[in-house]
Amino acid sequence: MPLRTLTVFICAATLLSCGSNGDKRASSEGDAAKGQHRAENNQVEVVRLEKRTFRKQIVSNGRLAARSKSVVGFRTQGVIEHVYVSNGSHVRQGDILAELDKTEALSALAAAQQNLEKARIDLSDAIIGFGFDGADTTAVPPAKLATAKVRSGYNVAVLNLANARNTLKACTLHAPFAGKVADVKGRQYEAAAAEFCTVVDDSQMEVDFSVVETELGLVRQGGRASVVSFVAPDAKVQGVISSINPVVDDKGQIRVRAKIAGRSGFMDGMNVKVYVENEIASQLVLPKSAVVIRDNLEVVFRYSAGRAIWTYVHTLMDNSEEYVVEPNLSRGAELSVGDTVIVSGNLNLANDSKVELKKPQ
Repeated sequence: MPLRTLTVFICAATLLSCGSNGDKRASSEGDAAKGQHRAENNQVEVVRLEKRTFRKQIVSNGRLAARSKSVVGFRTQGVIEHVYVSNGSHVRQGDILAELDKTEALSALAAAQQNLEKARIDLSDAIIGFGFDGADTTAVPPAKLATAKVRSGYNVAVLNLANARNTLKACTLHAPFAGKVADVKGRQYEAAAAEFCTVVDDSQMEVDFSVVETELGLVRQGGRASVVSFVAPDAKVQGVISSINPVVDDKGQIRVRAKIAGRSGFMDGMNVKVYVENEIASQLVLPKSAVVIRDNLEVVFRYSAGRAIWTYVHTLMDNSEEYVVEPNLSRGAELSVGDTVIVSGNLNLANDSKVELKKPQ
């Protein structure tokens, strides 16, 4: 046989052999997958599989708003003499925030008091002129008494004194409720303005967020909502949905509001993450850590007599912590209430891996 013909024959035989081996490898790939990731003497933690209520979650972005917020300012003109607060100051209801120079207001009050005294004397003279005792107004007929008060200027003097007192009172700015001071604009020696600062009561807060139309069935007034800030994502604050706006906007979204408790780090206007929870009864629920990926399929490991049993599953629903699972019947998987499922130490396990239960600390 010529050398060239022999070479071609050998190459062809080699290719046929490789192709045959490749087919065998492909057919056994599913079985081999269970033998991968084998690790002996793994310490694992387990949970008992049971049917229970699952908290279905909707995740949305929202914005916090303080329960009460008021812009406060002076109701009279003048120059600011004292400022007692700054941004971030804690105040109680009625605490003094700032004061105006009261010199003119005190003078106006003194003048109003003097004018009232003069009006009282003129009123007494007018009553005497009607033939009655000027010191006793109870015996004067109402019509004559009213005329005497007008002629003496008594009524005007009473009004002027009340206005002078109100003007003096308005020189002192008080906190309308307990809270924190924000956006201080007024400064000492500046002219008073309509907006001096804002007082914010963030002991109770509200969060506004949106859900899409398809999620509306999972949202109800009185339902639970959890809020976390982007600064501290592990610290959840529980709340209750207080209102659902009965209008769908042009983006197909519905505005929802929930009430929550204030906490350190929460601020009026802060952007937050909102989780709306809806309970679905009688589901097979596992921690997310129980489910691992093998060959692009979802798998859990059941624990049996010191061995890890590979079990294919489907995840049907999830929230931030858990999955609802069912056995992958197309893979012949079985999963039942009462099974013991591995939830930690499972990243490198293979089917029938030897495992040890981690001792509680």
